Amino acid sequence: MNFDKDYTKYWSSAVKKSIDGTKIAGLNEANHFFKEINAKKDSCILDLGCSFGRMSKVLLNYSRNIFGVDPDQYAVSEASKLEYLDVKQGTAEDIPFEESFFNIVFCWAVMDVVNHVEALKEINRVLKLDSKFLITGKNINYFSDDDLAFRAEKNAYLKNFPSRYTNLDKVIKNISKFGFKITNLFIFSRRGDMGNLKYSTFQNNLNSSLNFYEYILIGKKISNLNDLELKEDYLSSPISFTARSMANDSGFKNTDSFFKSIGLN
Repeated sequence: MNFDKDYTKYWSSAVKKSIDGTKIAGLNEANHFFKEINAKKDSCILDLGCSFGRMSKVLLNYSRNIFGVDPDQYAVSEASKLEYLDVKQGTAEDIPFEESFFNIVFCWAVMDVVNHVEALKEINRVLKLDSKFLITGKNINYFSDDDLAFRAEKNAYLKNFPSRYTNLDKVIKNISKFGFKITNLFIFSRRGDMGNLKYSTFQNNLNSSLNFYEYILIGKKISNLNDLELKEDYLSSPISFTARSMANDSGFKNTDSFFKSIGLN
């Protein structure tokens, strides 16, 4: 699936009501965590992956200086009708703003579909020193009995929807290489927990063997980024470790054949 008008319209519909009945994290939930950043009234805020401007209402509670970036021109045109100062076509891996432009980068439900290494490098580039970012994502290890999480992954794969699972343990261990330090980390054990504000709070002592489905990470830029060479798949994967393990335990050589043997449901 391409990030085009069809995807934006699909996303606009999907965030209103989930297929599996779980509560989707929306404006109230985003506001609950964004307030941890302690934004100032004159902060320049980037809504990275803004789509049609869904989260603009949250960001406008804190500052009138909000900007948007999205890869789909249709989404850009829709978001431009709202109270953004500027909305540009671009990606998380190539943000069309100058370096050290923003006080805050807000990246909600975007890391699921982008190159983590390049996105974190770009977030560092456009952030001022001592400024913060907030990202959400899906963890590469979730509970094997989280049927809703597994079904969501399988169905997305079979429908050819883009998806990336974060190796959050690696992100935490390498975050300083990207010029950041972690200030807040929230984890959500199972699919649907984020929408219900059911979470645990951690600092840098997250157990690498811990299973959970989603996370929200707030970080602070402590230095500019020097040359950093990491492979695209170093911090994330299109398939979760959980699904790979389940496929192996079921006697399949790969997750593709495992998913196809079950089919959509």
